[in-house]
Amino acid sequence: MKILYVTARLPYPPFKGDQVRGYHQLRLLSRKHQITLLSFGDTASTQRAQTELANFCEQIILVPLKKPEAILRCVRGIFSPYPFQTLLYQSAQMSQALQTQLASAQFDLVHVQLARMAPYLQNVSHIPRVIDLIDALSVNMERRFQRDHGPMKLASYIEWQRMRQYERVICEKFDQATIVSASDRRTIGEFSNLHINANGVDLAQFPFVATEGRNPKKLVFSGNMNYFPNVNAVCWFVERVFPLVQAKVPDIQFDIVGVNPHADILKVAKQNRAITVTGYVEDIQAYLAQAAIAVVPMQSGSGMQFKVIESMACGTPVVATQYALGGIDVVHGEHLMLADTPVDFAEQVIKLLADLPLRQHLACNGRQLVEQQYSWEQTVADLERVHQLALMSTPKRIG
Repeated sequence: MKILYVTARLPYPPFKGDQVRGYHQLRLLSRKHQITLLSFGDTASTQRAQTELANFCEQIILVPLKKPEAILRCVRGIFSPYPFQTLLYQSAQMSQALQTQLASAQFDLVHVQLARMAPYLQNVSHIPRVIDLIDALSVNMERRFQRDHGPMKLASYIEWQRMRQYERVICEKFDQATIVSASDRRTIGEFSNLHINANGVDLAQFPFVATEGRNPKKLVFSGNMNYFPNVNAVCWFVERVFPLVQAKVPDIQFDIVGVNPHADILKVAKQNRAITVTGYVEDIQAYLAQAAIAVVPMQSGSGMQFKVIESMACGTPVVATQYALGGIDVVHGEHLMLADTPVDFAEQVIKLLADLPLRQHLACNGRQLVEQQYSWEQTVADLERVHQLALMSTPKRIG
């Protein structure tokens, strides 16, 4: 099958969730299909990315995203029904590049990543279209609205309301759509063409590491450290949970691992010598493999957290809030530990640090769960089934 794969940013390097998902989908889809990648990107600054992605794509077409013009579109669109992020990514040059590809190449299917790229294809009808929403971004923005202050609170409220409506429009317009979790699907609506397609883990990249030999006094948090839900989670943990843990375990250490650490994270970390902010690292797995516990104290966000399933794949026991689960099929006390209040979260961390058999139990069960349900091979096979449904033009809605 010939696939036109459309993204808002190049899926390499895989720093952000959509990039990780896109990279592994391209990697595995390319084993059976011919792929042309159309994406925003600067040719001069993405040579390494293009070299890597050329292993999977027959052709890579880049369109520059002019940020001043994009910001102006958002300002002009203050009264538009479209979410700000779709306005930010609307470009006449991208539209022309897409139309040229559709007219000149005989594609069997178009795969679009994220709602921000949906307007380019929502009214195309002559070719099967699948859109990967990934998360219910309306949920993400609702939770951000609950935590924002000042002008940002108004902006997140507007984006929440617009995205809530637009996600439904997308499902009505596209042949098939995917989302990572059942809870996100319920939020958008019971559309017959909206399918759950979970995130995955490269099991070779995140090998199991036994509990013995790890640092028994080290905690870790991993992710894109300039992403609001991650910044919010780390600040909540450092300010409200970590002092409670330190009171019981004075020599505890906490590594915050990930690219582009936000100023708020640097600020709270500077006040405690037990906290290390790494910034970009070549291999996150190495940090997960050293730690006794991975903490995932999400207070906002949506979808399925890579940091949870990657930690479980490594055999790193997880303590997480309910917001971190995103539909992952886990049981408290079997695969990970759940806690939502600062006191409860601290107690679960302290309990795990003191209980080696429990850490071993969680580590083994977590790895087994990921192997059974969350390998990229499984999730991309599920995606291919959705592609086949698009080719057969299934009905869009049931109600």
